[in-house]
Amino acid sequence: PPNASNLGLKFEPTEFPRKWKPGRDKYSPLLGNNDTIGAVGLTGATFVTLSNAEATIEDGVDLYGDSLLVDADNDGLALTLGASGGKAIKAGNGVGLASVVDNTTYAQIEDGARIQVGDNDISEDDDSTSLIVEATDTATLVTVAGTLALGGRTGVGVSAGLTTDIRDTRAVVGSLEEDAAVSATGTVSTAAGMDVKAESNGFIASIAVAGAGAGDSRGDRSLSAKEPAAIALGAGMAINVSEETVAAYVNAPSLTVAGQLDVASTFAPTLEAFAIGGSVVASNKSGRDGVAVAGAAAANRVDGDIRAFVDGSTINATAGGVSVEATDNSKVLAQSGAVAIAWNIPETGGNAVNRSVSAGLSVTV
Repeated sequence: PPNASNLGLKFEPTEFPRKWKPGRDKYSPLLGNNDTIGAVGLTGATFVTLSNAEATIEDGVDLYGDSLLVDADNDGLALTLGASGGKAIKAGNGVGLASVVDNTTYAQIEDGARIQVGDNDISEDDDSTSLIVEATDTATLVTVAGTLALGGRTGVGVSAGLTTDIRDTRAVVGSLEEDAAVSATGTVSTAAGMDVKAESNGFIASIAVAGAGAGDSRGDRSLSAKEPAAIALGAGMAINVSEETVAAYVNAPSLTVAGQLDVASTFAPTLEAFAIGGSVVASNKSGRDGVAVAGAAAANRVDGDIRAFVDGSTINATAGGVSVEATDNSKVLAQSGAVAIAWNIPETGGNAVNRSVSAGLSVTV
């Protein structure tokens, strides 16, 4: 019968690759070790969220009721996380994240609708309000970027986080500002009070943390007679950009209110930009210099258009007053910090030059 020998086949013994062991190989399968020659890790991502919430009573509608609530709510959460880490003789790691949220929230009674409402109170404040047009946007947007790079000779870690908030929130009785001329056919009347309210709030944050270290490495011993300088750089940058329109207005041809008319817009988000950069160089080798550099920057840019007004309308408030109010209650915070440390305490004596530089910058515009 045919076999390996009479078919002329010959097999030689083969040595299978040995398993990786810490401290023996120059490359490791995970984060690396002191003998890993080089390691680079980069993380980058961009997330875009679009949301549209509208509550509308359109032109041509005839509506009769004891009360009326036109309510548009936009409530969202966007959480973006990214991290990078490594360890080698030369290690470099970076993270760059960007999150963009674009929301539109409209509550509107269009100018061609004919609305007649009774006196059934639907307000939470017990102020005899039977007609409410309300738009509310509550967004929670958080971006977190973190980096750690540990190098025997060089360690570089950089983190950057950007959060962009674009929101348009409006409560309108009548036509939108950018639409055509007001229709002469629409009427709105209520036997009690009326509220037109637009509000934008929430929490918007960018957080960036970067760390880097450099120091002794077994892999450097044979590179030169004099040990090369150890260098560590850690830098973090966090930026928030907010562009918002918050508007409440009456732009209807005829409005009759048998109570208080309140038109109010409120801008009340909290913005937080937080950045930390840190670097450490430590050595116990004679003649080995060290340089540690750390930086951090945190910035907020806010462009808010907050408006409340009455325009192109005939208003008859028969048993109450008219209040028009625009309020900015936003909180904008920016914090940054950087720490750099370099030292050398030789075991066998000798001299070394060590330098450390750190800087932090916080800006709100």
